[in-house]
Amino acid sequence: MANKNNKDIKQYKCINFGACAKADSNEIIKIDAIETLGGIPECPCCHQHTLEEVVEKGFPTKLVGIIAAAVVLVAGLGIGAYFLFSKPATEPVTGGEKGGKEKVDTVKPKQETPPQEILIEQLSIAEGDFTLTEGESKQLTATAIPEKNDEQLTWSSGNEAVATVDANGNVTAVKEGSAAITIAASKSAVNASVNVTVKKKQTTEGPKSEIERYGNYAGSRKNGLPDGTGKVTFFRAYRLNAEYTAQPGEYIQGIFENGKPSFVTYYQKDGTVTKIKLH
Repeated sequence: MANKNNKDIKQYKCINFGACAKADSNEIIKIDAIETLGGIPECPCCHQHTLEEVVEKGFPTKLVGIIAAAVVLVAGLGIGAYFLFSKPATEPVTGGEKGGKEKVDTVKPKQETPPQEILIEQLSIAEGDFTLTEGESKQLTATAIPEKNDEQLTWSSGNEAVATVDANGNVTAVKEGSAAITIAASKSAVNASVNVTVKKKQTTEGPKSEIERYGNYAGSRKNGLPDGTGKVTFFRAYRLNAEYTAQPGEYIQGIFENGKPSFVTYYQKDGTVTKIKLH
């Protein structure tokens, strides 16, 4: 008898486990297709309608194509996401030697330029040339361009025997003559100068006190002698006490009694200020 075509035979498995030997042995049950026209046939072993058709392995060509396309799409998305989130900030540069390590360019931090110093371009003294009488003082005012700068200004006198100037630009006339008063910038070497002419002081007073033989006195008097508030600018060295000796160009200012300094403030050329009680 000739073999029947596979299309005329259907394969089943019984699922009546525990009650059917064919189900327990997972045996394939082959039944002619013509006998299944009335529905699922009964199991030839347990005679129960507990058969399940066994579908041959493999998928329809159309379904295989759809699945393959889906796999390609998912793979493409995965590769795109990998390059999107894992791409380095700069492209790697392959080393010159074969098998060498990859070299990655790094972004160097921008170096900050240190701020430049602002130097003075021009200096001027507002008062211009001026005249003083021995013992008189005058405050000078300097103007720098640019006003905001990184320099220090220093005042100086070209002839301290005639006139002195302190760190703040205060000029004091010492004795008759002339002197150049200069202000200079510490870094740019820019400077400005004015001339001061000192006139001799004319006095009609009686005999001078001892201290006036060492300096010029300006202030109140009594009986022709310094008495009360006054100032002495020294033109030669004068010993104030055992500790201090005033030098030419320095001065004392304060209270005088009967021609002698009593309680005064001593101003030195280096800017030192000292209060002294003498009598």
